[in-house]
Amino acid sequence: RSSASYERGHIPHSIHIPWAEITASENLKKLDPHRTIIVCSENGQTGQLAATVLNLLNYRAINILFGMMDWNRTAVAVENQWDGIAGYPVAHEDEAF
Repeated sequence: RSSASYERGHIPHSIHIPWAEITASENLKKLDPHRTIIVCSENGQTGQLAATVLNLLNYRAINILFGMMDWNRTAVAVENQWDGIAGYPVAHEDEAF
């Protein structure tokens, strides 16, 4: 996701890495190769690309099928909402956990 999209709302305790920068060595160092990485994009499409790239690099990565659209309705513009949204919590840049 873009920085602006991430700042509008993200999964608590997540690490922001734009999908096009996922293979940069400084970004790969942020990921634990011994744990499953859960990837979340705006709608799931770029998340699947990032998860596939990570899998090709021998990371265990899975994608949230509909991304933030599936995670929480408050992080997605009304016109882009999917009616199966789960309503899980979203963190914002100005909040501390």
